[in-house]
Amino acid sequence: MSIAAQVFGEKPYKVHMTKQKLTLGGLICFPIITFYTLLSRELVNLPFLDDYGAVLGFLNQWTKLHSTREKSLYVLTAQHNEYKTMFANAIFVMQYKLLGHVNFIILGALGNAFVLLLFVVLYKMWMLDGRTINNRLFLFIPSAWILFQLQYYGTLNFPSAGLQNVPILFFSFLTIYLLSRRETGAFYFAILSLALAIATSGNGIFLVPIGSLMLIQFRRLARLVPWLLVSGGMLAIYFYRYNFSSSQANPDHSTISSIHRLSLTYALSFMGSSIARYQSYVAALVLGICLCAILIFAVTDKFYLKSPAIFYSILFILVTALAVSAIRSSFGMTQSLASRYRIYSNLLVILTYFYVAGWLQKYIRGRAIRFITIGMIATMVAVFNVASNRAGYTLLGMRKIELIDGMRRLEHGESPVVSTGEVNNENPVISRQRADGIFVPNGPILETSASLHIYVPPVF
Repeated sequence: MSIAAQVFGEKPYKVHMTKQKLTLGGLICFPIITFYTLLSRELVNLPFLDDYGAVLGFLNQWTKLHSTREKSLYVLTAQHNEYKTMFANAIFVMQYKLLGHVNFIILGALGNAFVLLLFVVLYKMWMLDGRTINNRLFLFIPSAWILFQLQYYGTLNFPSAGLQNVPILFFSFLTIYLLSRRETGAFYFAILSLALAIATSGNGIFLVPIGSLMLIQFRRLARLVPWLLVSGGMLAIYFYRYNFSSSQANPDHSTISSIHRLSLTYALSFMGSSIARYQSYVAALVLGICLCAILIFAVTDKFYLKSPAIFYSILFILVTALAVSAIRSSFGMTQSLASRYRIYSNLLVILTYFYVAGWLQKYIRGRAIRFITIGMIATMVAVFNVASNRAGYTLLGMRKIELIDGMRRLEHGESPVVSTGEVNNENPVISRQRADGIFVPNGPILETSASLHIYVPPVF
């Protein structure tokens, strides 16, 4: 022990470090706690929009099947629009078998929980970054404030969307993270995660070429064989009895013809939607272009060698953006700003920030300048978080009110259509959604679910 340590002791230093970590941990946990507290207040045991077909309609049909083989096959082959959601189907069945009925509060909370799991993977990627980065935990704080906010409320408290849109990102990022590690065990868990990603949503298929590219880059060619074998098996399962005439966007309903509708402008707006409101896509388009420009610079900087997990996660989002543009661009550019998919833009901003934060440290030497720069970023992120929570929480609350009112009207035999004169303090987003009839309960599906004792809505 040194003389200084004997005289002054090491305890004050340890206490200081503990306080510092607690402070940083608190700054990370605060938006997480706020996020889940706000969500819990607006959970309601009612189906919404796609929940009727994807959850209740699926279980109505599943319970009518007799043999275990038929039921298992239906979990794997049931299709909702363009998607095979095998993972979500399995969860719906497990809940029904355990509880004897469907509870949308539990399903919604489970979908919300995947955001936290996704955040853990982001943290592991950031800590695995091969660059020399000082104050790594401090620099990670903005990612919590960007991710845990209610801008993408359209995916939250919404079982059919929440158990597809969020888990696919978790499984995809987890697969990429595990592939970036050297351990044999990590590779086999990556294969399992790949299978779950493809079972969750169609864009999990993009992991097949991305993972192959990673294995070739790492010169782990022997691992390509099991990777491609499992990939081929999952693709065979996914496309078994796949309905290629299920597109919502094309007049001929062909998913294959959607490829011709691929729009770079739509994809860029999709990637930059974090910054935009729901009316104009210009700001989103500008941000999307900026993010792509940074990615091009990152390629020239050989970022794929220094932090492959972060780089290939960015690539996954870019490929997904192009695919979404092919499937959805015919609905119009404003659809690129839909809240249901904004989590992709939020994640792209976080991953790009990871690259820029590490890159800037090569040029910002002074400790004071570094903290001022990060402080400015943190301030902007906090404002973004507060503004997003305010708007998202308002829309979540109004959605809950509309769902309850719609179910009440159905119970009392009233008209499901709400006239403008009946509504006070009109919100343009809710007004547009009401005009589209998305809050109107699906009576026939509810009657079938009730007769099969799958789900009975609360009495209002």
